[in-house]
Amino acid sequence: MEDTHHLERIKNLYSQPDLLAYTQAIIHGKQIRFSGALNNKHFNLAHIIGVMKPNTRGLCQIRNRIYERAITDIQDILSSQLPTTLSSSLREHIFISYSHKDKRWLEKLLTMLTPLVRKDVIKVWSDAQIEPGDVWQQEINEALARAKVGILLVTPNFLASDFIAKHELPPLLEAAKMEGLIILWIAVSASMYKVTEIAEYQCMNEPAKPLDRFNKAQLNETLVQICQKIEQMANAWH
Repeated sequence: MEDTHHLERIKNLYSQPDLLAYTQAIIHGKQIRFSGALNNKHFNLAHIIGVMKPNTRGLCQIRNRIYERAITDIQDILSSQLPTTLSSSLREHIFISYSHKDKRWLEKLLTMLTPLVRKDVIKVWSDAQIEPGDVWQQEINEALARAKVGILLVTPNFLASDFIAKHELPPLLEAAKMEGLIILWIAVSASMYKVTEIAEYQCMNEPAKPLDRFNKAQLNETLVQICQKIEQMANAWH
């Protein structure tokens, strides 16, 4: 039977958005070495609120699924109170949605996009830009509200992510229907995308030839083509 002794204390996270954001990052795969004695966040979450502990590798983890669910419920309530849309005139950048388990693919795409970003041809946002201490969920919500193009790095990990399914895809799909936001996706790995809403949107490479099948030279060539399409679509948006 899973421990629920500290369940009531989780409500304290309503008034501590920095700690709530920290727990959300851990739930969604961020690897942080546990230091209960030296790190104030770790001390509070482990010993005062009681929802965190080190795993066998010494990394932070939430104590059990009940606590994870309670933390997610708090975030859902707070997220519903935040603005999720802005005037289309304020939409200005490209939002990249990806699973943290696929971070290396985000890095490859960002590397290829760098010349366009450096020349201010496009503006790109991903949660890798969130600084320590920022209110994590609020930063993501505000970035979603300012996106004119959504790029989805589609893999089995992406499709399995509850966070993406609940918090990133809905505002992107809504903006696509109501405000003309452009949704593009990249087939990074073979996946079950055909049974999702993603199948309705434009894939920038051949789904039958996902990126992880290519050697280095083929991958770079395909990424160049993808980035050229991103530039064209971003500059065509009004």
